[in-house]
Amino acid sequence: MPSSICRPHRNARGVVACLLAAALLLSVGCSDPVEEESPASWKVIKQGLDGALLSIFIDAGGEVWLAGAHRKDKGPTLMHRGADGAWQTLEPGGKGDLWWVFSRKAGEVWAVGGGGRVLRHDSTTGAFVELATETTATLYGIWGAAEGPLWAVGGFVFDAQEPGVLLRISGEKVESVPLPPEVKPNESLFKVWGSAADDVWVIGDKGSTLHFDGSAWTYNKLEGGPRLVTVHGGSKDDVVVVGGAMNGQIFERKADAKWTPVVLDGLSGLNGVYVRPDGNAAAAGMGGVVLKRSGGAWTDLPFPETDADWHATWMEADGSIWVAGGNLGSISAMDDGAVLRYGK
Repeated sequence: MPSSICRPHRNARGVVACLLAAALLLSVGCSDPVEEESPASWKVIKQGLDGALLSIFIDAGGEVWLAGAHRKDKGPTLMHRGADGAWQTLEPGGKGDLWWVFSRKAGEVWAVGGGGRVLRHDSTTGAFVELATETTATLYGIWGAAEGPLWAVGGFVFDAQEPGVLLRISGEKVESVPLPPEVKPNESLFKVWGSAADDVWVIGDKGSTLHFDGSAWTYNKLEGGPRLVTVHGGSKDDVVVVGGAMNGQIFERKADAKWTPVVLDGLSGLNGVYVRPDGNAAAAGMGGVVLKRSGGAWTDLPFPETDADWHATWMEADGSIWVAGGNLGSISAMDDGAVLRYGK
């Protein structure tokens, strides 16, 4: 059976909270008031950036990396917040958008984007190295286990004649990997994530999921062929995919190895998802929607006071949620970048 999203009635909860507070005051008489913990709220980290933000990555040391759209005549967006809390705008050079940023070890950051671009950044020296690829596809995602190759995926969304792309990156070498024959010729691949080098998932825009077991890629298509945008997991037995075009969709895969849809009611398309090892998760998408999974149930958070669409999200250990996006309503705009954080 599909699981469903739970939407508490915030006004009703407020009435109940007020009644309980009044009862508590009557019961304790004139004793000193109890100091209440401040509620979670949205905080604007950055807004009004030249390029929309498309990806966020926070490493084990708390350093934040943001990647995004081309900034008019300034090149692609790439930003870093160090351990000292100071933000820096990096200049990798070139043109086009950077769609995803990823790091698997300290000092080494990867970004992929338009025109088959694969960048490696040495954060200790500040140097950028661009690896040669044999594709002009837009690369939308990159991931790799702690050891072994990295995987990058992409395609040609606006060209129905071009196939999706799966790249294997080993050191300085980038090679194209043949796709399973079931993948449609005009199907773009959007994201890649794995729990280990022998448990890697790739998702595509026609309901396709690809799985790598360490030796071969296998294909499976979700019922109805939904547009799948991002995949992430907390473990091999807790993987979540989000997507949808006009209507948001979530699919969860647990230990039973079945993809189960989550019933959503009237939500816009979802673009980003992040799952923690403890089972908590966040998802975000168009129209400013942000969802949180706690105790296995999805609920929607209050909308932040911004007109931004969200493309990526991240959840910290304390449950705080980051969202990154901007003006995503038109591929020709991709500006007004913003990143916000929800927490205490």
